[in-house]
Amino acid sequence: MELQITVQVGGIDLDDPATGDILAEEFPAFFWQGDGKSATVSFMVNADKAPEETLHKVRSLEAAIPGFKALRVDRDLVSTTEIAMRVGVSREAARKWGIEPDFPRPFGTPGDKNIWQWVEVLNWLDRSRGIELDECQPDEALMAQIDNCLMRNPDATTNAWRTLTLRQMVYAAQVPTFYGTHVPVNYPHGLLGLWVHSDALLSSSTPASRVQVATPTPAYETLPV
Repeated sequence: MELQITVQVGGIDLDDPATGDILAEEFPAFFWQGDGKSATVSFMVNADKAPEETLHKVRSLEAAIPGFKALRVDRDLVSTTEIAMRVGVSREAARKWGIEPDFPRPFGTPGDKNIWQWVEVLNWLDRSRGIELDECQPDEALMAQIDNCLMRNPDATTNAWRTLTLRQMVYAAQVPTFYGTHVPVNYPHGLLGLWVHSDALLSSSTPASRVQVATPTPAYETLPV
């Protein structure tokens, strides 16, 4: 299954003829909206590899267009009126949906008017009203994951290793037998996600200084660059 990803971008002039030529030649399947101050780009990705494919496409744009920067995944926000227009019902019907107990919570209330994430409304329509629209969009969890990849934020697993202490490293070196074993530790110099690894037996007499350590790449850095 494919998902449509829309990313807010900066550093690109969509009115520039040279930029237009690059986009038409190298990125013909990308859909652009906006102007010099606010622009978005949309493209399709494989649902199972959405973060990797999104990052690959963004890196390709960065290489082709100097100054281009992906800011974040665009949250498609809709008002009651927009919901009515997209679904093809009256505004009053959409308003009544909005006060249903199981309707999604508003994303915000600018100007005292509720707005929702369209993907959450889509899911509610399918689940509660049996209305299935032909749209495939990422949920909030996936959008947040893609945002973290774009901003190169460590994931939760990488952050968790930071809480482990040197005591665990010393303990791992002193337990009677380890062979081909990996134990997560945190080295005092601030390296993330270190692993104690032994290709031979470690005895209780093995000093901590002889423990071999390696630094695996954090999860967010394993994506294409």
